[in-house]
Amino acid sequence: MWCPVGMEKINLIQNYFQPSGIKVDSKYTDMFDRMLYERVCSVLDVKYNSTIDIDYFKYVLLGAGYIAITKTPLYGIFAQLPTLTGYDMYCKPTTVDIHSYATNANIDLNGLKIGKDCAVIYLRPTRCGIFDIIGYYSYKLALVASSFDMNIFNSKLAFMMASKSKASAQTLKKIYDQVQSGNPAVAFDEKIKIDDAMRGGKTELWETFNKDLKQNFIAPELIDVFEKLLDQFDTEVGIPSVGSDKKERLNVLETEKNDVETVTRLTTWLETMQPGINDANRLYPELKLSITMRDYNTGNEVSQNVDV
Repeated sequence: MWCPVGMEKINLIQNYFQPSGIKVDSKYTDMFDRMLYERVCSVLDVKYNSTIDIDYFKYVLLGAGYIAITKTPLYGIFAQLPTLTGYDMYCKPTTVDIHSYATNANIDLNGLKIGKDCAVIYLRPTRCGIFDIIGYYSYKLALVASSFDMNIFNSKLAFMMASKSKASAQTLKKIYDQVQSGNPAVAFDEKIKIDDAMRGGKTELWETFNKDLKQNFIAPELIDVFEKLLDQFDTEVGIPSVGSDKKERLNVLETEKNDVETVTRLTTWLETMQPGINDANRLYPELKLSITMRDYNTGNEVSQNVDV
């Protein structure tokens, strides 16, 4: 199960290694973790005839990678995060333990046989959740977001000035204040200039360092990178995407290729979940459990449960 860890603890552990890894601000990673998780939740359409909390069901299934469904006389049909125990000749769990000490439910079940006393739905063949995928992309999105903020902030500095006297520094401040106030033209006393014997004229009492903002302003490129990362994540989890860099050059073959890439991993997830769904509906026919993929074009399911 994914467990959030504070950035202070992560930095404390990582910084013992040289060179230490780059860690972004946790306010970014936490936000993108939640954002990407909600995007994944929109992919699967879960339906059942029960009082099982849908938010808990999705969080355990997507986060832990598996969830158990069983029935007791007191609580009826319910779903819980189990402890997997035992294994068969194919190294798959054979029994589960379910323990819950909620204020409204005290459940202590041990040694439930999978397929007989309960049904266990696995999300992925590796029996793990998807927070590894979410963490991978949320970290990269956070790096882009922090870089975007830094670039926008640095773009505010148009030039720097170095004055050669306190009087010239005060003059520069007044000139800058008047320009920022909206004055189209600002005049200053030429007496503040000094004679330059080497150049045969007068020079100002300050020097300026101009910064080429246009050359260093990469915010539009960072937005493109951000969109491409989102496109890659959507493709990973089964959300249709035409690609942010193909807005005007997309052809039919590229669309079909993207469709195949989008459903590749999701098809594996659906096939992996189907045996557990079949067990749940066989043990508890009144549950009528189904997990399908949404059709983002029409808002309906694309396909029914996969027959395995």
